[in-house]
Amino acid sequence: ALVRWQHPVRGRIPPDDFIPIAEETGLVVPLDRWVLRTTCQQLASWNERFQESKQLKVSVNLSVLDLRDPHLLPDVIEILAQTGIQSHCLNLELTESMLVDNISDTIALLLQLKEQGLQISIDDFGTGYSSLSYLYQLPVDTLKIDRSFVHQMQQGDRNHKIVETIVNLTNQLGIAAIAEGIDCLEQIDLLRQLGCELGQGYFFAQPMAAQDVEAFITQHYFRY
Repeated sequence: ALVRWQHPVRGRIPPDDFIPIAEETGLVVPLDRWVLRTTCQQLASWNERFQESKQLKVSVNLSVLDLRDPHLLPDVIEILAQTGIQSHCLNLELTESMLVDNISDTIALLLQLKEQGLQISIDDFGTGYSSLSYLYQLPVDTLKIDRSFVHQMQQGDRNHKIVETIVNLTNQLGIAAIAEGIDCLEQIDLLRQLGCELGQGYFFAQPMAAQDVEAFITQHYFRY
């Protein structure tokens, strides 16, 4: 789930321009709650409409301020109850750098979220500064391999070896690997050879509005 600001004068403002300001001012917490609630409402509608595609899942990014907010867990529980979606259909994504701060508190919170049945992912893995030792303690379901490695990956080069190492790490941890930033079929072939289970990127689809997603699901769910 991606947020965009459609400004009445300036037009569409990309998240890189307003998310840092929202984080500085603390407004990112209510913004993230709005994104979470709106996303879950949309997902409930899609799961009702597209029952043939089984249950769709959605990922929502969290900010480090969300992790510090004592209302995060009860808010998530309330949103799930109000929208009626199954908890395993919601995946919460955290960046690797968010894990460095108050790691013990973060682990405790993630365990509580996991107890509710939610999925947890570490986004942009390989670009942060987290200790690998923490990965054995973190209750995560997936590592998302940062696009900077996938985008420039060639057979046998440094990026290819980094991706291979991360995939092997996920296998050792018993979790899934998701490659970000897939742009071409050659990258998919390399990732399949490495045993990477999942991928995302412009090769499959570019970011789109809700009505366009509905058309995409209608056309492609049998394929994917």
